[in-house]
Amino acid sequence: YLWTTRDMKLLGYVGDSLEFCKLGLFCDAEFAGDQEDAKTTSGIFLCIYGPNTFSPCSAVFKKQGNVSQSTCESEIIALTLGLKTEGSPALDIWDLTSSFPVVGEPPQKPWLHVYEDNQSTILVAEKGASKQLKHVSRTHRVNVMWLSQVLGAPDIKLLYVPSALQAADLYTKGFSSAEKFNELRMLSGVWCQDKLKGLTSFQ
Repeated sequence: YLWTTRDMKLLGYVGDSLEFCKLGLFCDAEFAGDQEDAKTTSGIFLCIYGPNTFSPCSAVFKKQGNVSQSTCESEIIALTLGLKTEGSPALDIWDLTSSFPVVGEPPQKPWLHVYEDNQSTILVAEKGASKQLKHVSRTHRVNVMWLSQVLGAPDIKLLYVPSALQAADLYTKGFSSAEKFNELRMLSGVWCQDKLKGLTSFQ
C-alpha cells in the first residue's frame, strides 16, 4: 500500500488570519454497508478552513455497534460520534488559541460548521426527537435530545452539504469508480503529486 501510494501528498495551506477561519466537521454514514451483518460504517472528517485556508485535522471511520433501521438513523449515529469525538474537543482547543489573539486582532469566537448531506437527519437533529428513532437510546446508546442541545449552542451551526461534496463519504465504504474516489480523496486534502505541479491557486 505504501509503495503504490508514494506519489500521494497530504495537502494543507494557510492564507488567512484566525478571524476568517472556521472548523469544518463532515459526518456521513453508509447505511447497512457491511454485507455480512448489515451494520453501518460512520465516517468523520475534521478540518480548518477559510477563504484561502484548508488544513486537514483528523479523520475517523468506525463500524456502528448495532444494525440501523434507516439511513436517517445511521446518519444520526454518525453525527453524534463526530460531535463527541472530534467536534467538541476541537472547539475546546479553539477556545484556547482564540483567547490569545495575535497582536492587533480581536479575540475570536470559536465557530464549528457541521456538514450533513441528509435532510431528514438535519430535521431530526434540530428537533431533538423522532417517533421512528425512539429505540436508539437502547440500541445505540445515543440521545437525540443531547444532539439537539449541542447543535443549538451559539458556536455550532448545522449545515446541509450536497453528497458530491461530503468529504466524510470517503471513510464509509469502498468505491467502484476511481473518478469518484479521487474526487473525495482531494476533498480530504490528499492529492496526487502530478496534480500539484504548476498549481498556483487553490480557489
